[in-house]
Amino acid sequence: MQQLNARGEERKEPPKKAVIRTSDVFGKSLEYFELVPNHGEDSVPLVFHLLIGYFQANPEVLKTEGLFRVATDLTLVHELEVHIAMRNYSHITTVSSPHIVSNCLKKMLREMITPLNPFYLYDDFMALTDVDREQRVEPLRLLVKKLPKQNFNTLKFIVSFL
Repeated sequence: MQQLNARGEERKEPPKKAVIRTSDVFGKSLEYFELVPNHGEDSVPLVFHLLIGYFQANPEVLKTEGLFRVATDLTLVHELEVHIAMRNYSHITTVSSPHIVSNCLKKMLREMITPLNPFYLYDDFMALTDVDREQRVEPLRLLVKKLPKQNFNTLKFIVSFL
């Protein structure tokens, strides 16, 4: 049935806005991510270099109060995810709030299908809680060596930044 406007003309519906939903960044495993070119198959994924590079390029933002603790607008985090998924990496340089980048990094790590510490090693890591603090270093070092090479390299990269 045709609908008419106040002038008796056929009413046209406004064009619908395209909704972009993506999970191209969040909820993936390390193997999914594009690697830094020419760094080998066990290198740290490019997305981690980009997000941490934001802080390395702007060291003054590391003094931001509540960094890595303060939540931010998830719409802005999603917007950053969309730009990363579209390989529009230069967008990261335009992000005004370091909280957006830190929340994106945290969300990526939290929502990975297979975490940096794979599930098959989880119980081994948890068993270290029963070991005296002074005695944990060597077992922890041996356990970290059991990580897949890419997981180890990524963990090392993130820990050295933090």
